Amino acid sequence: MKHVPLKEIAKATGVSVSTVSRVMTHHPGISEATRERVLEAARRMRYAPHGAGRSLSTNRAMTVAFLSYRRRVPSRMVTASSDQAGVLDVLEPEGYSLLVASISDEELRRPRELRILRQQQVDGLILEGPTLPAAFVQELHNMGIPMVHVDGTEGSGRIDMVLHENERGAGDITRHLIEQHGRRRPVFVSGPSHWISSAERRRGYESALSMFAMTPSVIEMPDTTTETGREAARIIFREYGDADAVVAVNDAVAFGFMDEAKRRKITIPQRMAVTGFDDISWASFSHPSLTTIRTYPEEMGRQAAGRLLELMRRAANGPPAPVTIRVGADLVCRESCGCSPV
Repeated sequence: MKHVPLKEIAKATGVSVSTVSRVMTHHPGISEATRERVLEAARRMRYAPHGAGRSLSTNRAMTVAFLSYRRRVPSRMVTASSDQAGVLDVLEPEGYSLLVASISDEELRRPRELRILRQQQVDGLILEGPTLPAAFVQELHNMGIPMVHVDGTEGSGRIDMVLHENERGAGDITRHLIEQHGRRRPVFVSGPSHWISSAERRRGYESALSMFAMTPSVIEMPDTTTETGREAARIIFREYGDADAVVAVNDAVAFGFMDEAKRRKITIPQRMAVTGFDDISWASFSHPSLTTIRTYPEEMGRQAAGRLLELMRRAANGPPAPVTIRVGADLVCRESCGCSPV
């Protein structure tokens, strides 16, 4: 038997790396046909977990859990699988397997009763997204398990994090609207203020406006989905009649806003410029195509996994000082702001 990267099995079977990981770690929620296709490919390619022998001699599970909140959003809005691919790029050569788990509302209330933790099946945790509440994250941290939070939430305590360059990205896209397209009344649609990404992107927007002595207009929504984007649009059209641009906290919110604007026959970008943040796969295919900030979820995953490896290696000596790692973000100009298509 030999070590075969999960990416090779994913390529051979036409599924995502995270699906292969779920099959290999006996995760529920995979169809029998898909499970059998992946297992057959693994047998054909003579797959064996890279750390299978090492775990016997090190008293480690040689497994890391990737935890995210269980929520229903369209697959084109999801970047978590890209995060996971980056994590695997780092962990697999070190002999670790990745156990992917989505956390239910009931499990959020009882973090110490998570099955994967009770059975001591993991050596470390990577948490994904701000929808995991601070109290849940802090309770896991109090258990002494090495962990890193990707795109986290405020109030979680002294926890290692990997974040986008949120403030700079939001500032860049806001200044672009003002300087290149003459927009003078941009409204920022935010997610919850305790989400770090929302708070930092708001600061970037406000900082850009202060350079031009402009007054911010901020609408805080309870989530960052297409539906909250539609609701934000209804608020803006009702209460901000002079708005000429929307700086959305992410692409999903931008798409929801654009959908409601089209329903009302409000033209984009002629009447209202719209921007997003993330550059998810759908951004370049929408009509008009979405101006946004490109983020790098695979690199986020790599950075999180690298930091987690360091934490696990140093666990016996006590946790080191927590660090926050920033991953770059770049402006991508398309049609929704008024730029020519690229």
